[in-house]
Amino acid sequence: MAEFGWAFLSGAVTGGGPSGSIQFVPTAPNGVLTGSQQFTWNDTSKTLFLSGTVIVSGTLQANTFDVIHTNRIEIEQYGPSSFGDDADDLHQFSGSVRISGSMNLSYKQITTQAEYTIQPHTMILGISGSGYKSISLPAAVGLGAGRVVIIKDEYNSYTRSKAAGTHIAVSASGGNKIEHQDTFDIEGDSVSLSLYSDGDDKWFIY
Repeated sequence: MAEFGWAFLSGAVTGGGPSGSIQFVPTAPNGVLTGSQQFTWNDTSKTLFLSGTVIVSGTLQANTFDVIHTNRIEIEQYGPSSFGDDADDLHQFSGSVRISGSMNLSYKQITTQAEYTIQPHTMILGISGSGYKSISLPAAVGLGAGRVVIIKDEYNSYTRSKAAGTHIAVSASGGNKIEHQDTFDIEGDSVSLSLYSDGDDKWFIY
């Protein structure tokens, strides 16, 4: 029998499956048309429903592309987009990233806490409280190479001094080092400390 890329149906054709299901041939050759609850068409709402995997070999075009996923990946053609649903989520990009507009870095401010461990997602830590502060860095290996942390003294009522016990002591954790030291002391008036990680066991001041 000859093979054609089309079919002409004359007269009544009986399909199978649930109401609204798209017809397909489950077995070949000469299979009987049937349908599935996972592949249906609602003619009232003009909506096609498909539950399962879609493999596209070619171009996929859409006027509106709305991705709904349990990991909360929302990409908008216009307006804001969001990735992830938790501050601990990590999104990796291979290649250059160009930003046209502003960029906000993750910021945390502490006031009354005498001791604080910087969270993996925090990039800027503002120290707005008085007195001695003990700040612990997260492990470099868990953050990756090039991770930046900025610690800023926002409390400007006096000059911080180790002799007076009002300095900020920044400590590495888990055997990590800060410029080959376990602890680096921040002293002075409204000073800041900028660090980057080698992704292994060291933090460097820049």
